[in-house]
Amino acid sequence: MNQDNLLLSFSISLFGLALLILNTILFVSKIKGKDKLYKIFTTYLVFLTIEEIACNSIGFSQIIPNTFLVHFHFNIHFLFLSLLYYNLFTSVTLKKLVIILYVIVCLGLAIQYFTNPSIFWQFNVPEIVIISLVIICYALIHIYNCISEQKNYFHFSIGISLFLICASVIYMSGQYELVFWQNPLIDIWIFSSIFFITFQVFIFKEWKKQTK
Repeated sequence: MNQDNLLLSFSISLFGLALLILNTILFVSKIKGKDKLYKIFTTYLVFLTIEEIACNSIGFSQIIPNTFLVHFHFNIHFLFLSLLYYNLFTSVTLKKLVIILYVIVCLGLAIQYFTNPSIFWQFNVPEIVIISLVIICYALIHIYNCISEQKNYFHFSIGISLFLICASVIYMSGQYELVFWQNPLIDIWIFSSIFFITFQVFIFKEWKKQTK
C-alpha cells in the first residue's frame, strides 16, 4: 500500500478515535449522580479510549507491531460488557450464564497463553471469535428483551453487535491485508474503521437517551 492510501486508512481510523474520545468525554461529563450501569459503561469507554490511543500511536510510529493490543481490545470488551449485561439482565439464569461463560472463556484463554506464549504477539483468532460471539449473544438477547422491557442500552447493543460481527468476519477471513479495490487501493481495515465509526454513532445515540 502506498503512502497516500496509508494516510487515508489512518485518517479514517483517527476520525473513529476522535468520535470515541468525544463520546467518552460526554459520558464522563454526566457521570455525577448516575446509576451503576452508567458508571460501568463510562469506565468501559475510558479503558477503550486508552487502548485505542495506544493502538493508533504505536501503529503510526511503527516502532513495534501493535497486534498485541488486539488482546487488550477484546478483553476490555469482554470484561466490561459482561458486567454491563449481567446488570442489565433480570433473569437469574442469564446472570448465572454470564458468570459461567466469563470464567470458562478466561480459563480457556489462560491455558492457551500458558501453553503457547508466542500467540501474545499474533492475532489470536479463536480468542477474538469466541469473545465476539459471546458478547453478540448477550447483545441480541438484550435487544430481544427490550421489546417488552425498557430500552436501556438498546442503541449500544445494536452498535456493538454490528461492530463485532464485522470484526469477527475480518479476523476469521485470515486475510489481514485483503484489498477490496485496486483503484483506489482500499484495504480491509478501512472497512473495519467505518464500522467502528458507525459504532460510535450508536454510542452517541445512547448518550442522548441516557442524559435526556
